[in-house]
Amino acid sequence: MGPALFTLTTNSGVITFPTSNSIRRSNTGAGAGTAQYAAAIEQFSGSYYMTFRLVNISGVNFGGKRVGFALAQFSGTPYFGFSYGQAGDTSVQIYFNGTLQAFSGTYAAGDTFSIVVSTLNVSYYKNGTLLISYSSPNSVTLYPQFFMEFRGANVDTINSIAISPLLQGLTGATGSIGTGPTGFTGPIGATGPTGSTGPTGATGPTGFTGQTGFTGFTGPTGPIGPTGSNNVLGVGTGSVLLYNANDIYYSGILAANGEQLDISGNIVPTQSNVYSLGYTGLRWREVYMGPGSLNIAGPTGSIPATIGSNLSGIAYSQFGFATPFINVGPAIDPLSILGTVGGWQIYGTGPTGSNYTDLVCQLINTGGVGLTGPAFSLINNNSPTGATGLTGATGPSGPTGPTGPATNVNISYLINTGFTGPALPGSTGHYFLDPVNLGPINVTNVNNKYLINASCQILSTSGIANVSSSILRSNSLMSGTSLPAQFINLANYSQSDVLYPPSHSGIASLLDLNTSLWSISTTNPSVQSVNGTTIFMQAYDTGFPSTGNYYYAIRVDTDVSTLYYGNIRMSYITFS
Repeated sequence: MGPALFTLTTNSGVITFPTSNSIRRSNTGAGAGTAQYAAAIEQFSGSYYMTFRLVNISGVNFGGKRVGFALAQFSGTPYFGFSYGQAGDTSVQIYFNGTLQAFSGTYAAGDTFSIVVSTLNVSYYKNGTLLISYSSPNSVTLYPQFFMEFRGANVDTINSIAISPLLQGLTGATGSIGTGPTGFTGPIGATGPTGSTGPTGATGPTGFTGQTGFTGFTGPTGPIGPTGSNNVLGVGTGSVLLYNANDIYYSGILAANGEQLDISGNIVPTQSNVYSLGYTGLRWREVYMGPGSLNIAGPTGSIPATIGSNLSGIAYSQFGFATPFINVGPAIDPLSILGTVGGWQIYGTGPTGSNYTDLVCQLINTGGVGLTGPAFSLINNNSPTGATGLTGATGPSGPTGPTGPATNVNISYLINTGFTGPALPGSTGHYFLDPVNLGPINVTNVNNKYLINASCQILSTSGIANVSSSILRSNSLMSGTSLPAQFINLANYSQSDVLYPPSHSGIASLLDLNTSLWSISTTNPSVQSVNGTTIFMQAYDTGFPSTGNYYYAIRVDTDVSTLYYGNIRMSYITFS
């Protein structure tokens, strides 16, 4: 029975075997009500399958008609199999891993059903068409079984039963001969062992022609290999699959995404002066290149022309530039005929076919569509100067311009040509040069502007080491060593006294110098004498705290006790 891989047995019910590979469950006789049969499969490795044909499965008040592979003989529930009429109808449901699945189909008399089991998946077919496939089946030892439960008057028959390992395709079972219907031709598969010849049935009416067997099953799909890093004319980054007449290889020189191709190498034609980059109707919009030069070859044997750019964006050619004319304009307009709006066109003139006799320039009109005005020669302008023309008549006098702003400059000057010594003879430190005060100056506007000048000469009987001086402004007369209650030092425009720098270094000395308009300092007065030095100071003064009378005086700070001053001069200039 079948391809000699199983032997049918029964443990209940009334079961007959009309042919060698068919089963008929009767509804009469002892034990009618339930029926089971089972067959032990020969042990083998790899995939295996079961196929059978429904002759009739009753459709009234029945349930539990199940055919498939079970875990043990007469277990009652298929592990991989079909269940017919589970709800008393013509529905088909599927068992996978011993569990009834959600899949639901239908059946009819004459349908052929198949189960293909492999280590990767289990597939279920009806009339050669895949119904559904499940992956990751449990690996167990299985048995085929057929189970039926009687709930009324019915007769159930299946035939064309075949159970076999699946090497390439399925071998069709031998059709029955005799009273029963002729079995359909089984699917063509790999040549397998020949099944045993069934006994000849009793002569009866010729059965109907069986259905054409279904096409052999495609082998199970192998596992998907790991994803590679290469792309072949697809979106993504990676290598490019290349091939030639001898081999196939990969190159990482090109990467592609949804917008661009990234190339890590040169694009070089296989033949020189044969191929084009773009066409007349298919042009590149913009080309970005450099730093470098555009190298253009001329006729055979010529020197290639090069076009480059400097740091200012000015294009240049290494070996010269030839053109019938050149347009020089203040504004470039790529849509105008001449390319510029305004400007000049420079071109040569002369007889047709002969050398140019002149180089001229002519104005380009403001529309950039043509030339206007006369052409001026750039080289033929060496004639002698003509005679001076007559002087034209004097034109009428223009209107008198508006009067400019008035500027009043007032200068007050104070001179003392005698000598004066320190206010306290023999002392050092701070003091005013008595009795010289410039003023009073009547300030009528706090924003008045004054330029104050002060100068004098100094002389000492001993070497001078440090002298610093500045101009102080106060609203009272200044004399002696004491400072007035209110004053401004014009050196730094603050209420601070004059200081000479004693240490000759560092930030502190610089801050001391900021208190004076004039300063002299030496670390070795016996060698570097500064006797006879002239002090000259000048300061700009404005922004008075209030109107009224103000005075200016010279104040010094020194470390020499015998120091005399002469030719003291002070003056101011006011602007209004």
